[in-house]
Amino acid sequence: MGGEKRYSEGLSYRFADYSYMTADKKSHCDRVAVVTDIGTCRDEHIIVPPTADGVPVSVFAYAPQWEEYPHYKLCIIDSESLEACYPEVCFFNDNLKSITFSKNIGTVSPIAFSKASKPIEIRFDADNIVYYSKGNCVIQRDHLRGEYDGVACGTCASVIPEDDRIRCICSSAFAEQEHLERIVIPKNITHIFEEAFLRSSVKSVDFSEGLQVIDFRAFHVCRHLESISLPSSICYVDEEAFAFCESLTEVTIPEGVTTVGMNRGHFVLDGKKGGRIGFSAFAKCRALKTIRLPNSLYYYASNAFSNCISVEKVYYNGTLAEWDKVCKPTREEQSRTDSFMKEKIVPLVCLDGETETAILYHR
Repeated sequence: MGGEKRYSEGLSYRFADYSYMTADKKSHCDRVAVVTDIGTCRDEHIIVPPTADGVPVSVFAYAPQWEEYPHYKLCIIDSESLEACYPEVCFFNDNLKSITFSKNIGTVSPIAFSKASKPIEIRFDADNIVYYSKGNCVIQRDHLRGEYDGVACGTCASVIPEDDRIRCICSSAFAEQEHLERIVIPKNITHIFEEAFLRSSVKSVDFSEGLQVIDFRAFHVCRHLESISLPSSICYVDEEAFAFCESLTEVTIPEGVTTVGMNRGHFVLDGKKGGRIGFSAFAKCRALKTIRLPNSLYYYASNAFSNCISVEKVYYNGTLAEWDKVCKPTREEQSRTDSFMKEKIVPLVCLDGETETAILYHR
């Protein structure tokens, strides 16, 4: 770090109580100093100390609303107002080129670095026991869920490191990243958590074999994303994972997927194992023209592609005889499920050149 001074002066902090529940369901509460007004510090290379007035420093507050994960509840409470502390708008300044966080930083908001006006470099002290930085990504060494290590945050069009310690991309990790154009998902990543790329500017995603789960709204409202080809290792694409991807023109569902358009997770696959595409997974992808379905398909319901009004053809990687064996809800059954939806009939082209029709639904 050359001639940089040890710690930056003029940083502001909000002192708060950090309450959380561990995996063993024991409640804890620690006093923390939340970094707020980095915008008031004009250094090009900011170095954040490990404590403020002896209180451990957090990058800043994070309070996820994950009721389904009761063992992973974090809340930073301002002692004076008794309200949750949230990121300050003026976290960044125009001159900022890098931020270095000293050891003992223990809490990072995934959206902490998403509002910069230009890409910045995030550095962590090598002795930090929780995080380290690599390739413009912030890597979490010991994820609180106890199951995965993961990318806690990205700052620009970075390739996620190929690192066996990383198994997931955390919730909101790249959410609202305005500088993110291309992302490479390496083979060590098995799980992309909810809203990981929500409303980001990503244009292309390279999925590697090994990815198993794409969670709820992982790529929701990624308006610049143009095409998707999922790896054959995929086990589940959750509801609305790619919904509102308005530039998406082509989707390829890989072999191994048995269920497309699962009705909100309630459909039972009669003991059959295989990948699943969830309810409204590609809903309102209004530029989508081509859908490619696998021969492994057992159950097909059009609600995965609801409101895809521009679809011209659906390709099925099997014969017409095989398509006829695919379990499809009747129009009466579908209408009971989606009573407010209208039919859209599109040609379905089979591998043997035979043509059938596929039904999509829209409002």
